[in-house]
Amino acid sequence: MEDIINKIIDIDKEAIEIRNKTEEIKRENEKQLKQAMNDIETEIIEKAKKDGKEIYNKLAMKGEEEAKKITDRGEAVYRRIEKIYEDEKEKIEDELFIQIFDIKK
Repeated sequence: MEDIINKIIDIDKEAIEIRNKTEEIKRENEKQLKQAMNDIETEIIEKAKKDGKEIYNKLAMKGEEEAKKITDRGEAVYRRIEKIYEDEKEKIEDELFIQIFDIKK
């Protein structure tokens, strides 16, 4: 009878050891899983940042190109207006003089 009780106690001790080892393995696996998930998350965030920077740079370059086109068009319009003014300056001055002093032709 005592042998049976000792065997039951031994089996119980082994069961406790197995449960403890299983819990330790479980904790270690959870730790490794969390680390793997953190690594994956970090990798995804870094890739997203890199992709975001590339997209931003492309959009910024397009914006700069558009701004230059708009500036160039504005400068071209300004030059045309300036040329028209220079070509018509005397006529405008004469017309203003006539209008200001109400001179009849």
